[in-house]
Amino acid sequence: PEETLIAWCKAHPDSAPAFAAATLPVLATAEDGTARPVLHPTMARMIDEFGECEGVLESVGRNMTTFTWVGSPSSRLKLYEALLESLRDHEKTVVSKWAEAQLRYIDELSEQWQSRVEEQEAGMDG
Repeated sequence: PEETLIAWCKAHPDSAPAFAAATLPVLATAEDGTARPVLHPTMARMIDEFGECEGVLESVGRNMTTFTWVGSPSSRLKLYEALLESLRDHEKTVVSKWAEAQLRYIDELSEQWQSRVEEQEAGMDG
């Protein structure tokens, strides 16, 4: 349960919040029934309450970029853009700066992977 998780994080602020941020789901489906991804409510709470704790935002970032794929992971990475955009205005400066840095990082990763896919496709044609 979320309350148990938050209590555990508060009891062990040196390690629990970063661990939880690395293992919780980042994405959830919007409650309005659209396919639009939203920040998972528990992850949002983790960021709100523990975003300033050492390792938490780094763990969220690793969590977002740890997945398997076929072809280019750009479409998966693009799912996080709206979430990160919403965090750019977060009340905690460290969170808003992290969100901006993550947006740049995801953009760079997407470009790198798109280039690789294009190179592979060009190699197949030639």
